[in-house]
Amino acid sequence: MRTPTLIADELRSMAHAGLLYSGNVYDQHRYLKLMELSAEVAQLEIPAPKPQLVKAYLEQATHICPLMGADAVVVKENQILLIRRKDSGLWALPGGNIDVGESVSEAAVRELFEETGLRATPVRLLGVFDAKIWRGRSLMHFYQMVTHLDIQGGELQTTMETLDVKFWPLDALPELDEGHRLMVPKAIEMLKSGETHLDLLTPEDLKAQIPPAPRKRAQPFRYKMIRGLVHLLFLMQRTPAPR
Repeated sequence: MRTPTLIADELRSMAHAGLLYSGNVYDQHRYLKLMELSAEVAQLEIPAPKPQLVKAYLEQATHICPLMGADAVVVKENQILLIRRKDSGLWALPGGNIDVGESVSEAAVRELFEETGLRATPVRLLGVFDAKIWRGRSLMHFYQMVTHLDIQGGELQTTMETLDVKFWPLDALPELDEGHRLMVPKAIEMLKSGETHLDLLTPEDLKAQIPPAPRKRAQPFRYKMIRGLVHLLFLMQRTPAPR
């Protein structure tokens, strides 16, 4: 089910694509209007003024595809490592955006070190989580790639991005940040089962594979009359003159 924020992000993405590829000034004006409307839809969930949302959208002018993030799962003695976020004060997996040129595992290793001070190596991918299903709180459509990491060294510490860093029992998790409330238990399940999570297609998703039926353009009477005259002249030119 799409939330108002995700609907707004889809509209914003369409507007950005239009502004990027359209050379028609009238269409560009329409796409700017579409962006303003998407900001109004976002306001249904986000308590922010429309100009502020439009500004945030314009700053992401190249974002026409979903963003990707990397989260790290580190488990020791039946406990999972979590960070307490500065922005919400709630607990979450260490992680952040994947930089251009990085692999998923590289980003997970880097984010773990930046947020906890620990060094690690990747073990395997636990899952790919779609924020529209797992209720992430990002303004933009987001995919989170969750990777199991094995600690190799370093010293556990808070950093400029965290309020606290702590191992929690797998069966006694603290209050988790939006999105992580559902995702962390699922990641633990994948860790125990040895499986990898992937959000499967729904019947609604499968509709995208059905080609749209061709639409016949309504032709005004004047257009039909001109087309008929052109066809008549073409036939007259091909008809040999009587001798």
